[in-house]
Amino acid sequence: MARETIEMVRFTVRPGAEEALVSERPAMVEAVRAEFAGMLSARLAKLDETTWLELIVWTSREEAHRASEKAHDIPVVAAWLSHIAEVIGIERADVVVAEGR
Repeated sequence: MARETIEMVRFTVRPGAEEALVSERPAMVEAVRAEFAGMLSARLAKLDETTWLELIVWTSREEAHRASEKAHDIPVVAAWLSHIAEVIGIERADVVVAEGR
């Protein structure tokens, strides 16, 4: 049985690109959702002055993997990804228990 998967991507942003990263994100998320129905939710957080964290909940680890292989082919996603200077790490975790919202 497939479990929901949380994908955690830590990254830095190109100098001067933070505003575009945030303002273009809604269109990027909608484009991913349109192509990959397994995206349940997405959150963008700032860990410190230079490090950002994207948290995406997927219906399964397989759907997260499929999206990571193909999402960059979507023009809106590719444009958004161009604001990223460096991906520090990508981790996926299978949800064991989930309560509420």
